[in-house]
Amino acid sequence: MHEALTDAVRALQAEADVGQTLKRAIDLATTLIDDCDFAGVARVQRGGTIETLVSNNLAVVSSDRLQSKLNEGPTLLAMWEEDAVYSPDVETDHRWPTWGRQAAQSLGIRSMLCYQLFTTANSLGVLSLFSQHAGVFDADERSAGEVFSAHVAATIVGANDQEQLHTAISSRTTIGQAEGILMERFDLTADQSFQVLKRISQARQVKLHDIAGELVRTRRTPGK
Repeated sequence: MHEALTDAVRALQAEADVGQTLKRAIDLATTLIDDCDFAGVARVQRGGTIETLVSNNLAVVSSDRLQSKLNEGPTLLAMWEEDAVYSPDVETDHRWPTWGRQAAQSLGIRSMLCYQLFTTANSLGVLSLFSQHAGVFDADERSAGEVFSAHVAATIVGANDQEQLHTAISSRTTIGQAEGILMERFDLTADQSFQVLKRISQARQVKLHDIAGELVRTRRTPGK
């Protein structure tokens, strides 16, 4: 585990910007933590609204939306009260009875780990790890997740000042929203959706953020 964690940290540090760091982080977390089926990074606005920045499964986006709607859940708890949150079974967790039951029954989420990543003037960010099985994420996995999330946070903050971080996160939010539209519309994975946006960006010689913004704004795939 130590060697895998070291390699993951090096891979993170090799990324060029915050957006790519966040995307690489969830892919590495899914690989590094054996029981992690999918992952996501979200930010919570001071008003309580959760925005999914990156994810590799639609269940992540649905989970964030449901937490925003119900105003309860592990992501919110990690933001406002605890730096790290663990639930071995969200369906029976008394801390969020409504969200937990719906997340388990409708989204197939059973166990979760959440770690706070960053704090800006207007928002906070959290890394969430999901499993479709109850009773997983043992002590070693939780420890590895804590160390890994700390390195993710350090990489993000070390590479950007607050203004740059805000800009990068806003850009990543738009790209994540566009990915979500493509994932739902064409039954693609997160990586496939990103590659579609990237190909359109290169073909049209337009910035990836602008392509994503066009899709989010018009709900039409650019070039169609």
